[in-house]
Amino acid sequence: MIVKIEEALKANNLEKYISLFDTNNFVDVNSIANLEEPDLENLGIMAMGDRKKLVKLFSIYREEARKNAKIFKIKKIKRILLIGTVITVAVTVLCFLGYFFVYPIVLYKQGVKYEGSGRYDNAIVSYSKALEISNQFDIIDNSKTLFNRGTAYLTIGKYSEAIKDFSQYTTANVTDEKGYFNRGKAYLITGKYNEAINDFNNVIRINANNFEAYYYRGQIFVLKSDNEQAITQFSKALEIKFDYIDAYIERGNALLEKKDYDAAFLDYEQALSINPQNIKAYYYMGNLHLEKKDKVKSDSVFIQGLNIPLISAVDYFYNGNIHYAQANYVNAIDSFTKAIENNPLLLDAYFMRGNANANLKLYDKAIIDFQYIIRTNPEYLNIFYNLANAYYNLDNYYQATENYSNALNKNPDILDAYYKRGISYIKIKNYRSAIGDFNKLASENYKDSSIYYWLACSYLAFNDDNKAIENYTQSIQKRFNVAESYYYRAIAYYRQDNWNKALTDLNESLRLDSTNYNAASLKTKINTDGPAPAHRLSGSRVSKDYNGKYIALTGNVNSIGIDHGAATLGGAAIGGLLFGPLGILLGAGLGADSKDDPLVANISGVNCYFNENKRMEYSKLSKGQEITVIGRCNESGSLYNCYIYHPMIFSFSW
Repeated sequence: MIVKIEEALKANNLEKYISLFDTNNFVDVNSIANLEEPDLENLGIMAMGDRKKLVKLFSIYREEARKNAKIFKIKKIKRILLIGTVITVAVTVLCFLGYFFVYPIVLYKQGVKYEGSGRYDNAIVSYSKALEISNQFDIIDNSKTLFNRGTAYLTIGKYSEAIKDFSQYTTANVTDEKGYFNRGKAYLITGKYNEAINDFNNVIRINANNFEAYYYRGQIFVLKSDNEQAITQFSKALEIKFDYIDAYIERGNALLEKKDYDAAFLDYEQALSINPQNIKAYYYMGNLHLEKKDKVKSDSVFIQGLNIPLISAVDYFYNGNIHYAQANYVNAIDSFTKAIENNPLLLDAYFMRGNANANLKLYDKAIIDFQYIIRTNPEYLNIFYNLANAYYNLDNYYQATENYSNALNKNPDILDAYYKRGISYIKIKNYRSAIGDFNKLASENYKDSSIYYWLACSYLAFNDDNKAIENYTQSIQKRFNVAESYYYRAIAYYRQDNWNKALTDLNESLRLDSTNYNAASLKTKINTDGPAPAHRLSGSRVSKDYNGKYIALTGNVNSIGIDHGAATLGGAAIGGLLFGPLGILLGAGLGADSKDDPLVANISGVNCYFNENKRMEYSKLSKGQEITVIGRCNESGSLYNCYIYHPMIFSFSW
C-alpha cells in the first residue's frame, strides 16, 4: 500500500526518522517495515540532501549515543559487580574447603612428621588442632588423627588421654584391631587388668594370629599371679611366632615363679639361641641361678651379660639390673642413668635407679626419681609404696603415712604398707589409726608376729590396758625373748595395781636385758610403794641400809659440774649435778610423807655419779630443774651408775 512517508513511518513506529524524509513523498508501507535501522538512516541521509538535515541527523545520533553509553556503563558496572560477587563467593568457598578439608590434612601430616622425629608434644599439638577444626562440622573422617594422637599420648605416658582417643577410634572402627590393641596396652600399664584383657580379647577375635595380643594377655596373668594362665598365653604366642624372644623370656619367668627351674632355664636358653646378644635373657638366667643359691653360676651368667655391647636404652637398663642383682648399686645407678639419657620416657629406669639409691641410703635422691614417675604416670605399679618407704627411712612419718595411704588406695593388698603405716602412726602419736592397721594385719594372719607387739603398744598409749595386756601376751607367746614386751606389759599391770604380775614381768625383762633402767626403776618403785615399810633417808646421807641397792631420789638441780660426771643431791659439792635440799624424795618420785618422817633441814646432799657415756646427755640439764635419779648406793651414802628416770614415759625402739 502506497502512503505518505510520514504515515508509513508512524505505522511502523519509526516516527524519530520523519525529519530525515520529505513528508510530501509517498512510499510503500511494507518496504519501510522490512528495512533495518541503518538502512533507514542511510536512506534518510540520501533523501535529505542538504546540510541542515545532515546536522539534524548527527544530533539524533549524538543523543542516541549518549543514551547507549549510559546504558552500556550501567551494564558494565553490573557485570563487574556480578563478576566480583562470583569471585568473592568462589574464594570464600575455596577458603572454607581449604580450612575444613585441606588444613586438617596439612596439620595431620605435620603431626606425623613430628611424631616420626620423636617430638611427641609437638605432634599432639598438631593433631589436636586438626581435630578441633574437623570436629566443628564433622565433615571428614578424623580416625587416623585420633589414632595417631592416642599413640603419641601412649608413648609419652599420658595414658588416660590415650585411652580416650583409642576409645573414640574403636567406636568408629569396630573391626580395626589396632585401636583395641593400643588401648589394651594403656589399660595394662595403668593397672586396669580386666579392661586390658577385654581389649586383647577383641584383638584376637578380629585377628586370631596377633601373637602380641597373646603375649600381653600373658603379662596380665603374671601380674595377677596366675602363672598357669600366663604360661598358656605365652605358649600360644610362640605357636604363632616361634622366634618370639620376649615370649620365651616371660614364659621362663612364669615357670621360675612356679619353681620349675629346668623348664625356665630351657626358655632362657632358647631366647639366647635366637639372639646370643640378648642381655635381658642373661639377666633372668642369672636370677634363676641366684634363686637356686648357686652364686658361682649366677656370677658366670652375669659376667657374660655384662660383656655384651650396649646400644639401646633397654640394653643399659638390663645392664643396670645385673649390677643391681649383684648389689653393685653404684654401677647400677650409672647404667640406669645412661638408659634414661637414651630414653627419658623409660620409667622403669627411674624406678630401679630410685631403688638403688634407697639401698645406698640416699633416700632424698630416691624420692626425686619416685616423684618423677608419679608426675608422669601416677598409676605406675607400687610407686607410692616405694616413695613411702623412702620417707619412712628418713623418719618423715607424716609423708610416709600419706604415701602408704596412696599406695593402699591403688592396691589394698599390700599388707607391708599397713605394717609400716601402723608404725608411722605410732611415731606421730596417732594411736587410733595404728590400732586399725595392726588389727587389719591380725585379721589377715600377717607373716610378722610383731604386729601384736605394736598393737599392744598402741593400746597401751591409748590407755586401754586390758587390750594392751591381751596383745602383749600374744606377742610373748610368739616371740618369748623380747624384753620390751614384758616391760610394757608390766606397765599395764602396774596401772591396774596388779603389782605381783608387774614384778614378774619386770624380773623377766631384766633377765633378758639387764640394761633396761626403766624396768629397774619401775621395779624399785613397786618395791618401795609395796606393803613392806619403805626405807627413808636419815641424817645427812643415804642410810647404810640401802648399801648395794638401787634407790630413786627426786630433787632440784643445784649446779652442774664435769668432775668425772659426778653429781650431788642437796648441798655443794665439787663438780657434778647438785640437788638442793627441797624435797629429797625416795622411790622414783614418791617421797616420804613429812608427817611420818620429816626431812632434816641440814641435809648436806647426796653425790650422784653418772656413767661416762651419759655425760653429754645429762650436761644439758639446767639449774633448778627437778629430776629423779636412780642409782646404786654405797657405804658412804652416794649413788653410782646413775641415770635419770622419766616416770611412766616410755619410748619404742625397733
